[in-house]
Amino acid sequence: MKNDRLGTLMKSKYNISIIGAGKVGTAVGHLLLKKGHNITAAAACSNSSLEKASRFLPGVTLTKDSAKAVCGADVILITTRDEQIKPACDKLEAAGVLLPEHIVMHMSGAGSLDLLSSAKAAGAKVASLHPIQSFASIELAIERLPGSYFGLTAEGPARDAALQIAQDLGGMVIEIADENKSLYHAAACIASNYLVALLGFAEEVYKASGLDKDIALKAMMPLVKGTLSNIENIGIAAALTGPIARGDVKIIKQHLESLDKINAKAASAYRVLGLKTVEIAIEKGTLGQENAVRISAILKDGL
Repeated sequence: MKNDRLGTLMKSKYNISIIGAGKVGTAVGHLLLKKGHNITAAAACSNSSLEKASRFLPGVTLTKDSAKAVCGADVILITTRDEQIKPACDKLEAAGVLLPEHIVMHMSGAGSLDLLSSAKAAGAKVASLHPIQSFASIELAIERLPGSYFGLTAEGPARDAALQIAQDLGGMVIEIADENKSLYHAAACIASNYLVALLGFAEEVYKASGLDKDIALKAMMPLVKGTLSNIENIGIAAALTGPIARGDVKIIKQHLESLDKINAKAASAYRVLGLKTVEIAIEKGTLGQENAVRISAILKDGL
């Protein structure tokens, strides 16, 4: 006899349970609701999270009981913080609510499918679908998920379901081998988190030059946005400008002398970033070998 739930999974719309109704889980649920999926329930540990989720998940059952939340679901999305994924999955398995017909999916960038090992042991199909995006709030997550890329790790029916969910979230998919998840996530952190740190560094140097903090941020944003636009349109190497790209040894020395007066950490950060910039300038073709060697030596001195 054909299994009714498995038959449902072959369709384009699913019965979805969300375990972890935070920023990402609530935003994902909101967008999938609008695409016609049935969000059977959403679970969270705190009343405040459930209260926030209620504003974006109208008509959805909200509960603190994750085991009850999966009742009637075909797909279980675990959208908790990374360290809570495995305990949340293990709790469901221990409650006996995970079935071979279920697809269990987490949305961690760094976490492997091992986080869902208890679901796999129960016979469920498992997947990882990670949005390559930064979410400061539920509202921004709803705005930014469409158009984002998703890192997918899955096979078989779980892969099919993940592809459909990514499509309905308005996203594009890149497939990541399970053993490469950590490197993949490191790259995302460098692109996002380290960009924040880099602009914090720039703000610090602007302040040292006499600019107010708020003015410094406003002053650099058109430059940052212009640079990002250039990168998007012509690529990283072609978008590189500045003293290293043109081999201006004198200005680089002046920068380091000025930064040393702020503190040694500022100069060291400039040196490390400068060495990576030398590599990109060589790739661009505007930095000759002689100047590349000279600049690299200057930057390495003091590291």
